[in-house]
Amino acid sequence: MTKEFKIFLGVLSAVGGVSYLGYLHNRINKIEDMITVAVNDISETVEVSISDEMLETAMQRAVDREVKYIANGVKNEVSAELRSGVKKSVHSSANDIKASVKTEIERQVKNIDISDMEREIVSQAKEAVADKFDRKLDDLLEEYNENLQNVKKIYGSIAKSIAKD
Repeated sequence: MTKEFKIFLGVLSAVGGVSYLGYLHNRINKIEDMITVAVNDISETVEVSISDEMLETAMQRAVDREVKYIANGVKNEVSAELRSGVKKSVHSSANDIKASVKTEIERQVKNIDISDMEREIVSQAKEAVADKFDRKLDDLLEEYNENLQNVKKIYGSIAKSIAKD
């Protein structure tokens, strides 16, 4: 999904929400008109003395209650639409990101020079073998020097024994 299409969907959602609010406003006005007509019919046919203040308070309460009900409905619908739109956008963005990451990884893997890696690995292996061989030669030299010292002591003891006799 392209960026322009996402923007178009966002604008379309906003226009839809505003249109729906206009529809609800007209609906509220119609209900208010119906209430006004009903009250006027009742007041013309029935001789009840209701103060204008009481009547105005009752009408205001009815209008407030209806407005609150409709506003809550609109809020819930718009929230659901926005939530759905955001969820879809995030999902499509995640798919776009996955595809671009996959493409980048493939590109970088293709650019890896295997011969350089082989040379580096062979060089490291040679160094490791040389280090191990040097350590082994050092151990053998040390052992040889110890044996040489022992032989020297033995010949020294033999020479002392022969000199005493």
